[in-house]
Amino acid sequence: MTRLTSSLVPWLLAVVLPVAAQTAPAPAGPAPSAAAATPALRWFAVELRTGPGWDATRPAQEQPGFREHSAHLRSLRQQGHIAMGARYGEVGLLVVKAVSAEAARALFEPDPMVQQQRFAVAVHEMGVFYPGWVGPERRP
Repeated sequence: MTRLTSSLVPWLLAVVLPVAAQTAPAPAGPAPSAAAATPALRWFAVELRTGPGWDATRPAQEQPGFREHSAHLRSLRQQGHIAMGARYGEVGLLVVKAVSAEAARALFEPDPMVQQQRFAVAVHEMGVFYPGWVGPERRP
């Protein structure tokens, strides 16, 4: 061993290693999986019914805020929140993915038709037992 090496080794052992041990991160367990870090998405049926702000003298397309409502739904669909939309009777039904009922409801709070109470929102968690797709192919 050279003189430099022989004087360096005790210094490494005495100074560098204890400091490195104090600043080194503690060994962690296995990294959490992305699935564990992200809450699971659940399915919800969101019903839109006419509310107290609905003008019964006008068709849906002539209600104030209807265009913005359609744009909002289109945005939610493009973001992957809406899996399916349909109408039956006077009810609009949207099948959405969200982490909770509150999160599903929050998706519709910015909708002007909801803000103006032209539509009332009801959210119901779905217990899917037959998964699949119903309806025509998605339009581009």
